Amino acid sequence: MVVLFMLCCLLIIVPCSVEAAPPEYMYHICRNSSTNTPNTIFQANRNVLLSTLASNATQNKGYYNYTAGRNSKDMAYGNSLCQGDLVPKDCQQCVTAATDDIKNKCPNGIFGIIWYAECMVRYDNKAFFTLFGVEEEGLAVRLWNTQNVTDEARFQQVLGNTMNNLVTKASEGKPLNDQTIKSFALGTAKLSSLQNLYALAQCVPDLPEAACSRCLRVAVNLLQYHSNSQGGRALVSTCTVRYELYPFYRNIATAPPPSQVTSPPPAPPHSEGPSSITGHKGSIYVYFYKLMLSSYTK
Repeated sequence: MVVLFMLCCLLIIVPCSVEAAPPEYMYHICRNSSTNTPNTIFQANRNVLLSTLASNATQNKGYYNYTAGRNSKDMAYGNSLCQGDLVPKDCQQCVTAATDDIKNKCPNGIFGIIWYAECMVRYDNKAFFTLFGVEEEGLAVRLWNTQNVTDEARFQQVLGNTMNNLVTKASEGKPLNDQTIKSFALGTAKLSSLQNLYALAQCVPDLPEAACSRCLRVAVNLLQYHSNSQGGRALVSTCTVRYELYPFYRNIATAPPPSQVTSPPPAPPHSEGPSSITGHKGSIYVYFYKLMLSSYTK
């Protein structure tokens, strides 16, 4: 009895420490040089770039771009973007993990992009800021929940309306409040008396309105291949969209101080299907990754 009493006291006095889950890797794409000899000057500039992105991850409310190098042929361009609802600590952790990871996954690449669940990092040997062209359209990944909805017609109607609304809001570039980055939009919609839809759309904030809208339309179109899934996300070079049947983002509608922003509740058990890559050239969609971009590797 005495031992049991002492154990109970210890449980009350000594709180359990719960470690936050590490950032979740989603996908990456690399492109190597056309020559077999790595550009060591570019690689050095790339490493400086990635280090700078990690050091400044929380600047500008979660977006930072940088150019490293002096000679145009050796310069490294890059940016990092955190999901708009992240608190600085989580943003920093995510970008740090992504910059470290992409160096390992693309050791000799002249181009690399890596998506984590709540951030992305990209670098290139040519300037790409404010651009969204054919090449950017091809840098896209879709992931989906393998469980399907029951009322597909109702679901697709609500999902379509919600995504169209978010595309418009994110493209306009107006921040949700003074705590959030621009070009980030959240939405909820009622599917039934017992079920809501939760959705998110975000662009790189220095993307012009027309380019942001175009990127998000590409992303939304990718979701249509699995539009009866209970959840899905499309990761594109300069934007992302996601929807779920559970809250997956933090409640930032009332703009509380960063220390009071609550984390989203844990997701119910679900599974996502394998990644599928698609690109668009002219009027032909290419579904096979190797056919689309033979010079890229996962």
